Order: sequence, then structure tokens, then C-alpha cells
Amino acid sequence: ARLTPLAELRAHAERQSWFRIIVRDGFGTLERIVQQYDPDIVFPRRSIGECDLCKQVFGPGELSAAVRGALARFDADSARLTAGVWQQVFSAVRSSAAATAERS
Repeated sequence: ARLTPLAELRAHAERQSWFRIIVRDGFGTLERIVQQYDPDIVFPRRSIGECDLCKQVFGPGELSAAVRGALARFDADSARLTAGVWQQVFSAVRSSAAATAERS
């Protein structure tokens, strides 16, 4: 962190789904998403602030491993959903182009 510009660190963090969820909707939403994949995960109820909670959730230990595993499954599901949407868009565009070509 001392060698990398803050803007570069933030840009890297913003690519991570967990970071976007925390910034946009907070730790409560992140916990609910994680619990969809592993209902036994419970975030700590005591912390000094967001940075401390983040350290507790993503620091070394079993909680971090479980959270990261659940988030990996969430990211995979999100990628499949996005790919499916794009496939439908491409199919619709192809069908529309074909129908336009037939009318011409």
C-alpha cells in the first residue's frame, strides 16, 4: 500500500463484488448475500467501525475462508446470469437483423 497510489488501490478494490456491495449497501447486505450460499455464516456483532468489521470478516481465519467461498459462488452465479442476459440480447439482435434483411 505504501508503494501503490491510492487511486490504483481503490480501482482494484472496486473490481471486487464484496467491496461494491459494502460501499453501496453495507455489511448487512453482504452478510445476507453470503448467507444465501452458507446460512451458518454470521458476521461479528461488535466492531469499532467499518474498517475493524472488514478486518474481522476478511482477515485470517475460518470466517474469512467461509465468506470468500460463499462470495466465489455468488460471483460465479452472477457471471452465469450476466452471460445468459447477453446471450438473449445477442439472439434478439440477430433475429431483428434477420427480420429486417428479409423485408428489404
